[in-house]
Amino acid sequence: RAGDRKLEYVANKMNDKKVIGRVFGAWRYVATGVSKDKLLQQGREMQQQTANEIVARYEDKMKSLEEKLKLAQQEVVDGHRRRQHLEDELRRTLLKGITTMNMEA
Repeated sequence: RAGDRKLEYVANKMNDKKVIGRVFGAWRYVATGVSKDKLLQQGREMQQQTANEIVARYEDKMKSLEEKLKLAQQEVVDGHRRRQHLEDELRRTLLKGITTMNMEA
């Protein structure tokens, strides 16, 4: 009888250790799994934030370049106008000179 009790006691202790080991193992698995998930999520968020910053810089640069292009195009248009105006003035001046020479002759 005493031997059976001792044997039962030892069996219960071994069972308790086994159950505690399983519970701890499951907890460790869940805890590290959650940590991995959190780290992956943080990594994704940082990647998305970096991508957003790059896109914002790109869009700002594009706007700046578009503004410079518009200014350059406007300068070209203004240059064409000035050239046309100068050509018209030169033509009038030459015609005046030719008319004056014809009248003197």
